[in-house]
Amino acid sequence: MKIEDIKEYCIQVDLDNVLSGDEKDIRLFYYKIGLVELLQVFSQYNGLECYRADEPEDYRKAYNIDILEIIEHL
Repeated sequence: MKIEDIKEYCIQVDLDNVLSGDEKDIRLFYYKIGLVELLQVFSQYNGLECYRADEPEDYRKAYNIDILEIIEHL
């Protein structure tokens, strides 16, 4: 998954939860977002902390790169 794919995923989640008039503000937010903050938003939207804690084996299979570990080291 590319960073742009992660960014677009987060944008779509936000757009699903706000009025359509806010689209420009949301896109601007993600245009300026840093890598660590983007990965934190992505992990929250996907419940990765709970997933890793509840299903560690499935988590390792689903995510070749541990996004939560990357966040911890950045």
